[in-house]
Amino acid sequence: MHSGYSLITIQITIFVINKIKMPKRIILLLVFLGSVPIAVFSQNYYKIEFKVTGLENRKLYLGHYYDDKTYICDTTYANKSGEFTFTRYKQLKNGVYFLVEGKTKLFDFIVGDNKTFRLESSSSEYNEKMTVFNDTENKVWFENIRFIIERNKEAKPYVDVIKDARSSTNQIDEAKAKFNEINLKVQNYHVTIQNNYPNSITAKMFNADWVPAYKDLYNFRRHYFDNFNLADDALLRLPKPYYQQKLNHYLDQLNWPHKDSALLAINNIISVSKRNPETYKYSVYTILRKYATKNDIASKQVLVKVYDTYFKSGEMDYWISSSQFDDVSEVVRKTRLELPSDISERNVNESTDRQVVSKADANRINLVKPVGKYYALLIGVSSYEDGRLNLANPVSDVTKFQTVLTEKYDFDKQDVLVLNNPRREEILKQLYLLRKTITSNDNLLIFYAGHGFWDADIKQGYWWPNDASPDNPHNWISNSDIKEVINGIKSGHTLLIADACFSGSLFRDASQIKSSGLGLQALYRLPSRQAMTSTTLTKVSDDSAFLYYLLKRLQENQEKYLTARDLFSSLQVAVASNSLNAPQFQEIPDTGHEGGEFIFIKK
Repeated sequence: MHSGYSLITIQITIFVINKIKMPKRIILLLVFLGSVPIAVFSQNYYKIEFKVTGLENRKLYLGHYYDDKTYICDTTYANKSGEFTFTRYKQLKNGVYFLVEGKTKLFDFIVGDNKTFRLESSSSEYNEKMTVFNDTENKVWFENIRFIIERNKEAKPYVDVIKDARSSTNQIDEAKAKFNEINLKVQNYHVTIQNNYPNSITAKMFNADWVPAYKDLYNFRRHYFDNFNLADDALLRLPKPYYQQKLNHYLDQLNWPHKDSALLAINNIISVSKRNPETYKYSVYTILRKYATKNDIASKQVLVKVYDTYFKSGEMDYWISSSQFDDVSEVVRKTRLELPSDISERNVNESTDRQVVSKADANRINLVKPVGKYYALLIGVSSYEDGRLNLANPVSDVTKFQTVLTEKYDFDKQDVLVLNNPRREEILKQLYLLRKTITSNDNLLIFYAGHGFWDADIKQGYWWPNDASPDNPHNWISNSDIKEVINGIKSGHTLLIADACFSGSLFRDASQIKSSGLGLQALYRLPSRQAMTSTTLTKVSDDSAFLYYLLKRLQENQEKYLTARDLFSSLQVAVASNSLNAPQFQEIPDTGHEGGEFIFIKK
């Protein structure tokens, strides 16, 4: 939520390509899957002409994106005038393509339903000087790129002010206001494209970033794919692996870590993707690969079920060879041997997600019966001895948090401790007293809102209490101090929520907690030491989107039992979409975490 000195990254960027590393245990499966051709091409025709000043007498390649990879699909030569053509009697699938010289990607363009068009430009400024002939798709595409380039130029001076540690609060606020005005221009421009060219690939790419407006998890999940057609194979050929990211987020973040819920979610995906042979193959392949990387029992059950349903049944025979089938069958055979012999198959309820939760999870939910108390230590620092550091909202944020916990959840008022503008000594003293009070049956929530700081020289993050000075670290509280204290508090579950810049530096790395596949009873029984933070290593606004959605989700929650992971999942997308920060949720290393979770119990 709050300052510190770091970079704020401008959000109106164009493309990012993510690469994914897979664990060694599924090399056999990936070799098998990697040998599958991307598409079975039918006889068709394309003719794409170019004239690019500066590319005279060069060998050039036509490539395209596919998931998180890129592929070359054609080759040609430019003449002495810089003219060249890619043409074949072959189908060219819709999507985003690019021109390559040597090992250098020169620029992206669109291949839509129209496969005969011409592009002219100059190697000095490919996008800025691009002229499109006979193709609306590419006119829309390049006009958007040029618009973004101009808006980036317009925003640069304001971004420089925001990044400059010497800027005053007023200067930063004014720069942010101007920056937001520019972002609004971009959003409105994109809406215009979506309205005027709804079937264009450019509009589809904008839609891929859309998230439902629903705040409750059930409806958010139900409408998650409303603007993303899982049967449209053009969505596989975008500069960013949207399709894969959508599947992963839906399966990992929006559904219960339970076999039956996972299988129903998979059925929801494949019931749409199977309308197109390419997306059918891709979604089944991606899901099979996904669950082959997991080691928990529930995921292994899912892997076996996916194999039985789509491979053993013959559903995938339209593209899989006998040798490939044997390879994947061997992977699954070994997985079956790892499953406990007493695990029996249960039928997946095919009706609604709500019914699956109520039937499949009812017994395990009812078994969560806490023995101990729920304690909370809420720390808010708005006022500093060094007045330059003063913030507007942390103390009022703490008051709001206290109200939600005591009115909606099993936190008794006398067990919720509030520290407003505390000095370093007061914070450490209260943590010490909690260590003497809390038992292994109890639950502890620690919340901090205030300034944070990252010392890049020693790779250490800090909280700044009321008596902290930017020029003297004597009264700072380090992440090492915090982890040492948490390790010493022998609670059943400890959840740290930090709304401060650089709060993500508590973690060892940037990976997120993965679903355990355990039921709520097991999650409550196993000790947990976890943290939820508003950001990774970046500067955060005093007006916190993280805190706003945290309180909103807790206030609007209708579930009796809400795990910390489910709470995080319900706010992660909203925070990332409405701020410059990426919230994090992980175990706190070296503090005694054993795989459980903090569970909020609704009154």
